[in-house]
Amino acid sequence: MTTTRDVRNWSPAPQSGTARPRVGITMFSGREGHKVYTKLQYNYVQSIIDAGGLPVLIPTSQGDQLVYPYVNSIDGLMLTGGEDVNPLVYGGEPRPELGDTDLERDRFELALVSAAESRGIPIFGICRGLQIMNVYRGGSLYQDLVAETGTTIGHAPFHLPMESRHHSIQITEGTRLHTIFRQPELVVNSFHHQAVKDVGKGLLVTARAPDGIVEGMEDPDLDFFLGVQFHAEAMPPLDPYYLTVFTAFVEAIAAV
Repeated sequence: MTTTRDVRNWSPAPQSGTARPRVGITMFSGREGHKVYTKLQYNYVQSIIDAGGLPVLIPTSQGDQLVYPYVNSIDGLMLTGGEDVNPLVYGGEPRPELGDTDLERDRFELALVSAAESRGIPIFGICRGLQIMNVYRGGSLYQDLVAETGTTIGHAPFHLPMESRHHSIQITEGTRLHTIFRQPELVVNSFHHQAVKDVGKGLLVTARAPDGIVEGMEDPDLDFFLGVQFHAEAMPPLDPYYLTVFTAFVEAIAAV
């Protein structure tokens, strides 16, 4: 029971002896009416907290003057989902099916990845985040899976709750992703119409959907440069097992 006295006189719990690794989490901007907000789905934050990390939110900044101040203040970088990646950043031109884009965010996050990799800190990408990591390494994207691949699997069931298990993925044995999840198949949620097309330099595909679409990638030569296409952050409230990838990320940060 909480009384009004408890509310007025609350105080934080005693400080523990173990410092939490600082995880930079990218955000996106959105207009609501006449105002522009910097936003982030809360599940990203909670997943990092539950995995033992300390979230440090990184809003998109115009230009690159804040890239190194941010990267120098964190221990790991997590790239989140959001708008479509603008094809101009990988040498493409927009198709009619292209959705909303934010070129400033694309350029800022590509610079963040470059700075984070140069520092040697772990990097984890989710959905759009995986796509940005692939583009950073010189890869390209399908702008719309249905139009460009003719896939028969629905990868964008936007009418369903975010945490809905939607399709299976096959995870390649011997990869870090397989070590994390400890099984060759996983049923995941899915909320994307873009995906990896040409694989970037030094990246290994670690998981695919039944139609062959890339669902996981990593750089096997780095301690933790890993991305997943599904929204792992939305799954732990339904099944804590999916928190495993966040725990592995935070543990990799702590080990650096």
